[in-house]
Amino acid sequence: MTYYREIGGKRYDRALLEIAEEKGAITTPRARRIVGAIIDAGRFTPTERSTLRLIVDRFSPMSDAAERVLQAFLTCWPGERSTSAKKMTAPRKPSTSAPKKKPATTSAPKKRATKKKRAKKTKKRAEPAQAELF
Repeated sequence: MTYYREIGGKRYDRALLEIAEEKGAITTPRARRIVGAIIDAGRFTPTERSTLRLIVDRFSPMSDAAERVLQAFLTCWPGERSTSAKKMTAPRKPSTSAPKKKPATTSAPKKRATKKKRAKKTKKRAEPAQAELF
């Protein structure tokens, strides 16, 4: 079994076609599985792009929402690149929660003190020097 399936002399992604050919209409969850299969590799190759275009154009029945998901994915990625192009990364998902605050400093995490060192620190704090009192 190969990674590709040839249809009309052109190569298409076998895994994406198998998801699309499952019994029943292509719904939003199945469209998201197709997109997830593409994002898993972290790249959107020309073969995957042509396979997705084939799915959108020729597979039916497909719900309107599923078609919008697939069309949006096709349009959000940059245009096709040559095979020598650098790896494209997956787009980030929008955050639904409030933005997290970043720490004021970006220093390395502190090491935990041993019991002896902690004991010494507490003794020093308990007995302040006379000069520190005034």
